[in-house]
Amino acid sequence: MSANGDAKRRRTLEKTHLQLRTAVTSEQGKRPAQEDRYVLIPDLAALAGGWSHLPEPCSLFGVFDGHMGATCSEFMARRLPEKLLEQLSNSQQLEKITTLMEELFKELDDDFLTEHDCPDGSTAIIALVLGTDLFIANLGDSSGVLCGEKATTPFIFPHKPGAAMEKKRISEAGGHVLDLGGTLRVVHPDFQERIAELRAQSAAGIAGDWPQALSLSRAFGDRDFKNLYDGFQRVDLVSCCADVVHVQLETQHKALVLVSDGVTDVLSLEEVSRQVMRLSDPAAASKAVCNESFRRCTTDNVTALRHAVEQQQPSGLREALAEAVAAGSGWELIEWAHDKCRELEHEAWKEKMQQAAMAALHKVQEQPRASAEALSDACEQAWQAGVPEKALELAREEGQC
Repeated sequence: MSANGDAKRRRTLEKTHLQLRTAVTSEQGKRPAQEDRYVLIPDLAALAGGWSHLPEPCSLFGVFDGHMGATCSEFMARRLPEKLLEQLSNSQQLEKITTLMEELFKELDDDFLTEHDCPDGSTAIIALVLGTDLFIANLGDSSGVLCGEKATTPFIFPHKPGAAMEKKRISEAGGHVLDLGGTLRVVHPDFQERIAELRAQSAAGIAGDWPQALSLSRAFGDRDFKNLYDGFQRVDLVSCCADVVHVQLETQHKALVLVSDGVTDVLSLEEVSRQVMRLSDPAAASKAVCNESFRRCTTDNVTALRHAVEQQQPSGLREALAEAVAAGSGWELIEWAHDKCRELEHEAWKEKMQQAAMAALHKVQEQPRASAEALSDACEQAWQAGVPEKALELAREEGQC
């Protein structure tokens, strides 16, 4: 491993110019109850009372899809942020975050099984944003997709019993994977014998509880599939081990989407991506995904979380423009803004604003009486548009130059 590689992994989390606009839609659909839950915390640092050791944005988003009831999904939506805050308060190294989240999921599962004596379970897909570092933790059959200008990246794959690795793990734990009504499910080794007994009892007028069969291979809760003993050690037919993926957010990334399986039962991730990319407003995009799922006749609860990944105006730019307005004439404004741009630490922003300032400067040379406020607005809007020449167009539209 190279020294540069070691240094990169050891680096502490740094502040960055990134922001997320997030919205969620969660609907019951045709199910008798809504068992989905979600977490949407744009500013974890503020929730913790103010942190300085983690980057901005420091955000947490998640979808929890409950089954056999909502007790587990409700528990996880409430307890996971609390536990994560405790862990993050002492963690600054990127390489520790993955392990932290893996251990966190195991602790939460133990907590739930200890505190609740019920058969409920829940999937979870969690997005932790630390600056430009995105950590996705997945447990169960919910899904996530990162949408960009170049491609759609499904970076999380659902934990289904039919997957080769999952089926192997279940078999080694002593369980079986059966096709029941066209769906592969995890069952106990005596499942078929138990079904035969219950049918015989039913024919004799005796009622009994039918054994569970789950269509996912990893989840929180599901105590009937946990803490089994094979004579030597604990085994779990349904695992609480999360997959954690670390992704570096780039300028090409435009949206992050988390969905419950009520969506992906009827929509591919490519179709989900197309739905969210055609709408810039996160609320409208998440609503569109759910509406399309119902149009395709999903029978499950549906939840869609959509994050718009955007570049943020660097700190100090608004202040620099405000001071420039106070400086007086158009000429002084542009010179002041140009000088302030040189002080910006982020090269990409500095170059973009310098170009916008110089474009406006040429216009001031032609029209010395240009309004300082109009040119300030033009400069800022040019930055937002990402095209320096927009400064001149906007100024002309306002009739100020």
